[in-house]
Amino acid sequence: MPDRLWKALGLVSFLMLLGAVGALAAGPISHEAAGLPRMQTPAPSGTVVLKLRPIAEDDKASVLQDLQKAARPWLADARLVSRFAGLGKALNDDDLRRYHQLAAKGLDRADLLRLVARLNTHPAVETAFLEPVAVPAALGFDAFTGAGPETAQTGPLSQAGPLSLLNTPDYTDMQDYMNDAPQGVGVLAVRHVPGALADGLTIIDVEGAWLWSHEDLPTPTHEIGVQIHDVDWRNHGTAVMGEMRGQDNGFGVTGIVPLCDVGNASIGNGAGAAWALAAAMEVLEPGDLILVELHAPGPNANGQGQFGYVPMEYWPDVFDVIRTATARGIIVCEAAGNGHQDLDDPVYQGLFDRNVRDSGAIMCGATAGDALYSANFSNNGTRVDLNGWGWDVTTCGYGDLQAGPETEWYTAGFSGTSSASPIVTGAVAALQGMVRESLGFELDARLARDLLRETGTEMVSGTLIGTRPNLVEAIDLANTVAGRVTGIVTDQSTGQPVPDVWVQVGETGSFARTDAQGRYALTLDTRSSQVELTFSNYYYHSLSISPAIAPGTTVQQDVSLQPLAIINIRGRVSGPGGPLAGVHITPLEHSLSQTVTDAQGDFLIEGAAALYEYSLLLEGAAGHGAVLAVVPTAGLEQDAVINPFLPMVDEDFSTPGGFTSSGTEWEHGQPPAATGGAFSGSSCWGVGMAGQYGNSWFGTLTSPSYNLSGAAGQSYFLSFHYYVQCEANYDGANLEIERDGQWVLAEPLEGYPATDLNGLDAEPGWSGDSGRWVGTIFAITDDVDEDFRFRLKFGSDGTATDTGFFIDGITFGSDQYPTAVPDEEMPRPRTASLKAWPNPFNPQVRIDFALPVPGRLQVRVMDMRGRLVRTLLDAPVARTSGQLIWNGQGDDGRPVASGVYLVQLRGPQGAVATQRVVLAK
Repeated sequence: MPDRLWKALGLVSFLMLLGAVGALAAGPISHEAAGLPRMQTPAPSGTVVLKLRPIAEDDKASVLQDLQKAARPWLADARLVSRFAGLGKALNDDDLRRYHQLAAKGLDRADLLRLVARLNTHPAVETAFLEPVAVPAALGFDAFTGAGPETAQTGPLSQAGPLSLLNTPDYTDMQDYMNDAPQGVGVLAVRHVPGALADGLTIIDVEGAWLWSHEDLPTPTHEIGVQIHDVDWRNHGTAVMGEMRGQDNGFGVTGIVPLCDVGNASIGNGAGAAWALAAAMEVLEPGDLILVELHAPGPNANGQGQFGYVPMEYWPDVFDVIRTATARGIIVCEAAGNGHQDLDDPVYQGLFDRNVRDSGAIMCGATAGDALYSANFSNNGTRVDLNGWGWDVTTCGYGDLQAGPETEWYTAGFSGTSSASPIVTGAVAALQGMVRESLGFELDARLARDLLRETGTEMVSGTLIGTRPNLVEAIDLANTVAGRVTGIVTDQSTGQPVPDVWVQVGETGSFARTDAQGRYALTLDTRSSQVELTFSNYYYHSLSISPAIAPGTTVQQDVSLQPLAIINIRGRVSGPGGPLAGVHITPLEHSLSQTVTDAQGDFLIEGAAALYEYSLLLEGAAGHGAVLAVVPTAGLEQDAVINPFLPMVDEDFSTPGGFTSSGTEWEHGQPPAATGGAFSGSSCWGVGMAGQYGNSWFGTLTSPSYNLSGAAGQSYFLSFHYYVQCEANYDGANLEIERDGQWVLAEPLEGYPATDLNGLDAEPGWSGDSGRWVGTIFAITDDVDEDFRFRLKFGSDGTATDTGFFIDGITFGSDQYPTAVPDEEMPRPRTASLKAWPNPFNPQVRIDFALPVPGRLQVRVMDMRGRLVRTLLDAPVARTSGQLIWNGQGDDGRPVASGVYLVQLRGPQGAVATQRVVLAK
């Protein structure tokens, strides 16, 4: 935004932010759940995005037809298309080609949410979510209304700069962000250094429009997508490019890297940010850069200014494209956004925590001009890496510094994380160019970020927005510590290259992925005494190596991976009356496909790598309880065969069963026709028995007291089936267990589909449209006693209503874990063993143990100095194998530092085992 407009609107913007905070305190716009991200945008574009589970290509056409049929209650002509249509590299990527999209622009947000909720119940869908309306990360753009900031040429004439009657002046003396640190990023001080002008590098800007005919911009090397024909968008893109690539021609502005190639990838014509990013990735080489100059309304956005707008990687399709680009050696810089948000806030569920997931992007915050503190609008937190000026940036566009023809417009007031991000991106490109000239190789995103962050200017106050780059110090450090490792990964049995192998640096979390020829490359900080690389792919045994790398050198390190046997998981599901047809079987991890048993009760899950332990949820057989089947496959060469048994329900609600309702919301009886009848017998409990539930309803259904003391010491479970047809992601139900006189929210093993329901005071729960009776399981091992009780809570907000929520078929059980081989046939280990996966890990590692006999087991995590970090288990166990999870926290509940740890096992009969694990943040 031009300076004059910013100053005129500054007080208004500040008051709007205050108003947004007040509105938030009263209750933000609802957050919703549907996979990742679980909270749906309050400003949808009208496009629904789906990511399918891995399925055979032969099955994809029928799956898409089935999904289109599921969408037809809302869209008569529903048609699913590839999210990345026309992009060869993206469609060759196993992860990205699973994305599809559905145009639904005629629907309001409530119907869009219902549609997403229905799609998320389909067994082939990994996640479905609403695409947000993305806008430039400059002050004044509004994703809710479509409005943009006024320009000097569309506002009052008094806001315009002087006309250029003869020649444009030289404005470079106003580009103080290029000065030496701490005011600037040190551009001028390294101008003489070979490579500092970034000759031979390419930067592609992802947003909406640019004026490439501007007198101070070069001809672009890439123009991707359809531009948005809007002067506000055009001014924005032009200003961004002016900061990085203004020509060194003696007038106007000069860019930070005036010799790099530049181009654009537009989100116009409905292309979307994920498509534009992927299209940019198609044309770039390792070492090149992408700048994402967009943000969009996140879960806290309430329509008051840009409050609650978040970085684009919040949405899973954008995150996955950025991660793919990073793994290919392309550096992605991303505006942190102007949402006044702490990205570490729990509302974001760790999606901006590198310990939870890491796209590899360099995230850019904004300072208040040249001040060493954050601008009040800048998003902040530990995820924000570097920063630049967020106010008063001189560049091309807008016309408040110089007016006249649009090709001669300049501004002295470009602001937002939009003005900060090009400064950071230009600094990264300058460093990249200098390193390439001096060392002969390119930096990857992680080392570029680490070098600039370590040597940058620290902020003196304000929120966390990283450091301001200092190119003088950064290139000196890079020349001292940067080294490179490259190689080819092959299949041990065939000698053929293995694509899509993730290569991770244990000490830093830096990552790469092998290309179609099995090649990888990583640049590393050689100050570490031992660098460990781990090569992992679902279909191979992981391998870790520690190459010796000296500063300024490139080491060739080829590796060969041992392939895993690929097996099927199959079997027959039975109940007391024999084989059961129609049982839904859902793998809870590893992205295996869901399936349903046939008329003989048989099922088949194809393509399982024989190493991992698979957890299968079996449910949906009328009159029978749900069961969790755990299938260990390590060492198997043939199919894993299991024959699960589903018990009859313990309570079919032919009578109320001793359950009591807190009011009139919950009723016992025959459910409405929409449910297809009760799950077991003819009656059930539910909300909405006599018609749709009402607005602002709240009620509980409490179980009788169960004496489960006889189950003490066993793995014990509660299961039931539910049918839900509620206002998606606003209304719904959840379950609580009574502990020490207090009701405590319990989480089902498969998780709640919605994380934030207005009707339940922002608690998670079941919501949307299940489409059938669905089984759920709760582990209650720690709660079994002589007085066990649970209750269901239902809540609705004050707007729309729907059919209701119903439960049936209460079942209790213990140790109902069928295994791939019966216990008596399982080979007994002579000694104990430990296996950890993934390793290195982030944020958690699964630890599998095996014992010669049951008995007391102690499993502890120690640091390399022998100090106790965490006790994972110290208790008797009734089984000879099992698994534990370490979440990277110590006994005090705090996250521990990256590094090497030892998992130590002490078991019965003197059994001992030790496993080395690496936490890589």
